[in-house]
Formats: sequence, structure tokens, C-alpha cells
Amino acid sequence: MNRRELATVLHSLRETQRQILQGEDLSGSLHFSEDTPLTAVEIDVLCEGLNCDGLVDEWPKHRDPVDNG
Repeated sequence: MNRRELATVLHSLRETQRQILQGEDLSGSLHFSEDTPLTAVEIDVLCEGLNCDGLVDEWPKHRDPVDNG
């Protein structure tokens, strides 16, 4: 997973967390047809684990085909 992928995953998790905190029912989502969504607290823990220091630095360095830099 590269930095852009991580940023997208974290954004998606935080958006799901926002929906949960606002009381939205996510049970109709295809992703939750067999499992229930994480709680807001569980999402916090997951995001912290994904975003821990050093994790991204261990990933292989490669040029992003979308990034022209």
C-alpha cells in the first residue's frame, strides 16, 4: 500500500465513522451484508494502527504512475 492508498483508506474509514456518529444506518450497504460495521471507537483504533509511525516508511518505494513528480 502506498501513501495515496493509505490516505484513501483512512478517509473512507473516517467518513464511515462520521456516518456512524450521525446515526446513519449502514446495514443496507453491500459491504455489511454479512458483518456489522465497526464502532466509532473501533475505527479510531484501526486508523491509529494504520497510521502509526514507521509503517509507510517500510513499504516499497515506487513511483506512482499518476504522480508526474
